[in-house]
Amino acid sequence: MANDGLVPDGETSTSGADYMDDVKGELEEGLKRAPFELTSVGGTANAVTCDKPVQMGASLVRGMCGFITWDAANTGAVTLTISGLSGVDVVSSAGAALAGGELASGRTDMWFFDGTDILVFPSNIATPASVNRQEFTANGTWTKPTGYDGSASVLMFGWAGGGGGGSDNDGGGGGGGAYNRRDDLTLDDLPSSLSVTIGSGGGQDTAGGNTIVYNGATNYLVAYGGGAGGGATESQNGGGGGAGEFAKGGNGSFGGFGAGGDLGGGDGGDPGTNSGLDASTPFAGGGGGAGGSNSTRDGGRAIFGGGGGAGVNDGGSGTPGTSIHGGDGGAAGENGVIPGGGGGAEASGARGEAVIIVFP
Repeated sequence: MANDGLVPDGETSTSGADYMDDVKGELEEGLKRAPFELTSVGGTANAVTCDKPVQMGASLVRGMCGFITWDAANTGAVTLTISGLSGVDVVSSAGAALAGGELASGRTDMWFFDGTDILVFPSNIATPASVNRQEFTANGTWTKPTGYDGSASVLMFGWAGGGGGGSDNDGGGGGGGAYNRRDDLTLDDLPSSLSVTIGSGGGQDTAGGNTIVYNGATNYLVAYGGGAGGGATESQNGGGGGAGEFAKGGNGSFGGFGAGGDLGGGDGGDPGTNSGLDASTPFAGGGGGAGGSNSTRDGGRAIFGGGGGAGVNDGGSGTPGTSIHGGDGGAAGENGVIPGGGGGAEASGARGEAVIIVFP
């Protein structure tokens, strides 16, 4: 099976070591295309060098994209060398070689690798002439933009809602919502419009909602919501499970934790035993911390998904789980951070969001 950065499909094994090898391959391919800011920018004005904070493999892959802050204004044609790989020509969004003056020192621009060149989209020009970016923080409709070739690449990504914390003063924290992304689509693959449902942050004792981009019965992107923290009027409430890449996180309860969603969601904290667990795959959410006496109340951490909220014991909060690219979990009495952070005990989870970008 050719790895495409998506979840394993019917071509893969369904269990055992072969299945996990396929999953590992898909995750590695997905990480290569994750949008990141390029760091340690240096070199010269026209021969730029930089680093990318993930393992890219032996070559650039079509669909890689992100942001870069230029160290100097260019005076002619430009090459960009990322993480020691072979230098690649930097061209305009229309594919033309740079002549000088297109890049500005200190300015942050978007970049996209089309398989041959790195296209740069300056932040000081009107986006309709280059990139069409539609962002959704509430339910809405994506409309296919005009003026683009049908082969134009489409990037869509989003976060689900974080689970709410338990309502009791010994409540568990909510699990973080998951992240998901796709970069394998072109405009020709999409209908004229798409419906976008943004996962709401769960209120107290309520799981976070899923974020879905769809048309009719066809889902183009799904990110799953985090589980709610336990809120029984008892001590010893479990944390909500972090959402996985395939499923929502489970809800915590009196004496029991919410299981992390499949694949990779961190389990909620088990009362009296452990904190919420960290997400075990890049796109999943962290588990919420347990509540009650003798509980370890910290939330689990995440990379792209939301961090888990902290549990509480008679007013004493644990430490909320952090997220590198999503929202952090909330401390006890504090809502999760947008996007997708799990709520602390006696607080709400954060909403999700979605972004759809069309590159020329």
